[in-house]
Amino acid sequence: MIVRTEIIEVHNDLMQRMSNMSDDQKKMFENMRPSLAFRMRTVLKGASTGDVEAAMKIAESQNVAANPFSVADCVEIVKLHFSKEMKSFELEKTRINERSDMDAAQKQNAINNLYRERFGLSDNDVNTMSSKQVSNKNKAKLLADRYANVLTNDSVRRAAVVQHINEIIGQMRAYARTEQFFHGDLLSAYYHVEKHYDKTVASYYNETNTEAPQNPWTQENINEIYFKEMKNLIFSQKNYQSTLIAQDGQTKTRIWATDKKYTGYSKAPNTFVPYKDLLGNPPLYFPRETVASHFQK
Repeated sequence: MIVRTEIIEVHNDLMQRMSNMSDDQKKMFENMRPSLAFRMRTVLKGASTGDVEAAMKIAESQNVAANPFSVADCVEIVKLHFSKEMKSFELEKTRINERSDMDAAQKQNAINNLYRERFGLSDNDVNTMSSKQVSNKNKAKLLADRYANVLTNDSVRRAAVVQHINEIIGQMRAYARTEQFFHGDLLSAYYHVEKHYDKTVASYYNETNTEAPQNPWTQENINEIYFKEMKNLIFSQKNYQSTLIAQDGQTKTRIWATDKKYTGYSKAPNTFVPYKDLLGNPPLYFPRETVASHFQK
């Protein structure tokens, strides 16, 4: 169980990160329950200084800025999009370095301009990224901070991210209606799918010994595998492993694994469930259980 002193530490960390935000926004995190403090402590690990402020902007676009748990989801989404931006940046940087029609100075200048374009770096920041005296860890922190600032202050860049979120959530919602399943927290679903879909889809074809289609990454195929096929494949009585109670004491996580050691996780409120309400024996799902679907090997 997360204790009072730990809750205070999380609150103090949040207030430092929210120094530029309104009193109403800060009030959401006063007198935090253990479940909220535990969630915020989890999402703040690896978060940059500006991620909470950027997350609030994303939450506002989704009309969930008054829900602290949704804000936490948005912190994860900001971190996720930074990772996506970094992957895209590294690919473009590699293309520049492989060009035979540019000398070393021209390549470095092109990379510096790419830093400015993608992360909003100043000239001093660019010099920092070129310095051999600065560790790679500190360079990564600088890029994460600057990317969060871009999402917070550049409405055009933020709108592009929001548009992507809305498009994927819209497709999830349409798929949910077609397949007659309900996922209450679509922001959380968006984060999990965007972060894990590549490994999940690859795992599915490996697990079932089937050949992947030429383009397995269509959103329709991703939704089909993530919300239906992989769930049916992993969450069975045979594959059930164990149940863990979260440190906040509010959530239980059940762990499942196939013979090939692919694992999946499902979560439910840590409340007593009458035996007559359990689904199956042993139960495959508890009432209000969410298939978080972290598939990995």
